[in-house]
Amino acid sequence: MNVELPRTLQDDLTAIAADEGLPLEEALTRAVTDWVRRRREHRARVHTLIQEIMDEDATLLARLGDA
Repeated sequence: MNVELPRTLQDDLTAIAADEGLPLEEALTRAVTDWVRRRREHRARVHTLIQEIMDEDATLLARLGDA
């Protein structure tokens, strides 16, 4: 896979990788892995909250469905 990043982002990533003593590919892998993890956690939280609202408001939602 080839990825083209904006020059400023590539420069920032290169600098951070150097500061951490990591190869650029490892720094990029860690960044993407963290982003994917946070996105999955966010989606799970949203799903949980929606389910809680649906459970709490089941009567109201049923009444609206019958309207």
